[in-house]
Amino acid sequence: MNRRLTKLIAFTIVLLLVGWFLGWFDQAISDEDQVRAAIHAVAEGAEAGRIDDTIQPFSNAYQDPEGLDRPAIYGLFWSQFIKRGPISVWLSAIDVQVNQGHAKANFDAALVEGQEGAGIGWPVNGDLLTFEVELKKGEEGWQITSHTRRPAMELDAQ
Repeated sequence: MNRRLTKLIAFTIVLLLVGWFLGWFDQAISDEDQVRAAIHAVAEGAEAGRIDDTIQPFSNAYQDPEGLDRPAIYGLFWSQFIKRGPISVWLSAIDVQVNQGHAKANFDAALVEGQEGAGIGWPVNGDLLTFEVELKKGEEGWQITSHTRRPAMELDAQ
């Protein structure tokens, strides 16, 4: 083998090893993507009808403008799961702003209830909502501390 080629291969290997040791190739998940993952965890838990998975991303210090705390949110999910069962959830793109351990996420979500026992999942009820979710980074990762929701579209009945 050519001496020049051998040096080039050796240099490349050394450069790759240095990069590996310095963490150049780490695929750390950004805070924004971790926030999105917390929101997706709520949606996936709701679709599966697993209340513990749905509530897991909520902080013990959760408090929203409607006066609901974490136990009240748990009760709200529980009553909806009893009433509706699992639902389908479609999320829009999630816009995230992170600032020193706090984050806000904005997105739309379609929540669709299907007809129980139907061979084809015909929707029988649905909501299209706009969410603003506040989160805080703690030892367990990003936790939801508050949220607001409103209908995504206001239609005037005339």
